[in-house]
Amino acid sequence: MNKTITANISGIVFYLEIGAYDKLNNYLSTIKKYLNDADSRDEIMADIESRIAELFKERFKNERSVVIMSDVDHIIAIMGEPEQYFDGEDAEETTSSKSADENSQKAKSKRIFRDEDDKVAGGVCSGIGHYFGIDRIWIRVIFLFAFFVWGVGFIPYIILWIVIPKAKTTAEKLEMKGEAVNVDNIKKTVEDKFNELKDSFNGEGAKNAANSLSNVLSKIFTFIGMVILFILKFFVKFIGVILLIIGISLLVALLATTFNSEVITVVSDNSIFQIKSYDIIHALIGTGTNSTLTLVALILVFGIPVIGIIYSAIKILFKLKTNNKAIGISLLSLWVVGVILSFYIAISTVTDFTNTQKSKTKIEWISKSNTIYLNSLVEEDDLQRDYKFPPVIGNLWIEDDKIYYDNLEVDVLQSKSNQIELIVEKIAQGKNRKVAKERAELIDFSYLLKDSILKISPFINFDLIEQLRGQEVKVHIMLPIGSKIVLEEGCENIIYDIKNVTNEYDWDMIGETWIMLENGLNCLDCKLLPSISSNDVDTVKTIIK
Repeated sequence: MNKTITANISGIVFYLEIGAYDKLNNYLSTIKKYLNDADSRDEIMADIESRIAELFKERFKNERSVVIMSDVDHIIAIMGEPEQYFDGEDAEETTSSKSADENSQKAKSKRIFRDEDDKVAGGVCSGIGHYFGIDRIWIRVIFLFAFFVWGVGFIPYIILWIVIPKAKTTAEKLEMKGEAVNVDNIKKTVEDKFNELKDSFNGEGAKNAANSLSNVLSKIFTFIGMVILFILKFFVKFIGVILLIIGISLLVALLATTFNSEVITVVSDNSIFQIKSYDIIHALIGTGTNSTLTLVALILVFGIPVIGIIYSAIKILFKLKTNNKAIGISLLSLWVVGVILSFYIAISTVTDFTNTQKSKTKIEWISKSNTIYLNSLVEEDDLQRDYKFPPVIGNLWIEDDKIYYDNLEVDVLQSKSNQIELIVEKIAQGKNRKVAKERAELIDFSYLLKDSILKISPFINFDLIEQLRGQEVKVHIMLPIGSKIVLEEGCENIIYDIKNVTNEYDWDMIGETWIMLENGLNCLDCKLLPSISSNDVDTVKTIIK
């Protein structure tokens, strides 16, 4: 039966056998003797005792409560003999064994704590950096990146701040860094901390803290600058790709225009179709010299900027560095020449619209009935023979050196005679009256007039060489008083603004019979529109008077 002694080690009560107590007491006294000249002796001894208490608790794990000799030997083996750290002559002999012990202890005791001694906010990043062996700056960079880019870095940081404990004791700080918790490391840690406190009283601590904070802030702002720079570089690259796509697309379109491809798309009321670029140039500008100059101007005015866009995109994407001013000046000069040519062509073209002339033709209409029927001439109509319809129906198209243009209007007016008549009014523009008159007379359109039926094509046509110069045809149906006209389904694409007594829209007039009276067109026996009945036709003149 062995006697035991009660001992208070770092605030924790332990029961030790007398032999174990004596050995532990001698061990601590020896360490204290070696630390006699150290300013921080008491702090070092307190941390050593705290570590010994932790090791005893870990060893017992509630299985027993009395410290025996083997327990003390185990503690001394972990903490190390005092002579191993304090005797200079033995240092070289024990270096290799000491390193091996530290490495094994480091692998077993490394734990994650918050480092309050090296913190910006809560010491989370420093603690994680110690645990994973990563520079704390990069951990901070990750959190900042997550916060500024995804907006999620703040909440995880707060959670980790709450969950991860703070490294309070010297042993915990050594475990946090993965260092062996022995007498030597405890001594070094406490002395370093003591020296930091001493420096702070001398003013050096504040300076070092300021420098540390300055370095941290510098690194943070450097990282933010790097992130912004990365985003800007990515944006610039993205712009380069977009410019390259746009430049190549424009270049293809320009080349296609130059080589007479069908790249010019016309959107009409009822279809979308394409016209050859040369045809459009000939229709707007003309043939010969003007046509050639137009192509040259197109290439210079649009081609040079397009090449510039492609070149800029390539420089952005591949970081090319060139500074040849001669090429730039030459291209700019050519572009200016193109602009001058464009102005010349534009002025030359505009002068061809300065005069407007009309050509009127009267067509007598012999009909056995006083009721006529108006409709649109279509390809399926068996009565027409010579009119060629285009492969697609649109507002404008060019085929076989002819321009087909949907610019014909039909209206109904009161005739001053007793005969139904057609008055065709052709309109065109030119640089002088003579040219405009000749151009108007050359306009053609197709119609079918047979007894009481009138069918008119909505398209006028003329030779491509006459160019698009405001050509237009207006067909006036002169209707005597008492005569009637039926606006059949299908004529809505040729009638325009037909005046009537009740001011009905053209669309509403379709499918009804209209009679011409002295006060204008009246709807006859209409069901949905204001009208007069057939019985009142004979007396309507008297009523109006």
